[in-house]
Amino acid sequence: MLSSVFISGRLGEIKDNQTRIIEVDHVIPGESGHYAVTKIPVRAPYQESLLMKAKPGCLAIIKGRLEAVNEKDGIIYVVDEIDEIYQFPNGMKKN
Repeated sequence: MLSSVFISGRLGEIKDNQTRIIEVDHVIPGESGHYAVTKIPVRAPYQESLLMKAKPGCLAIIKGRLEAVNEKDGIIYVVDEIDEIYQFPNGMKKN
């Protein structure tokens, strides 16, 4: 099965040498009025990619494919094929 996905969100924590979490905000607030965040594991094609080296909080737009790494546990990753990482210039702070 072949599937293609696009993700737009913030860089989150690094899980291992090739896996990073992308945090995606929901567009509609929940019952409490807060916006929920979905955390999606993304696997980099190689360890030295900008996806792995950029600082947390940077804007990331990723095109990739779904891949079940461990079907027994039901873990599905997005494998990064094309990415754009926007880092903040020195002196400019993120809100």
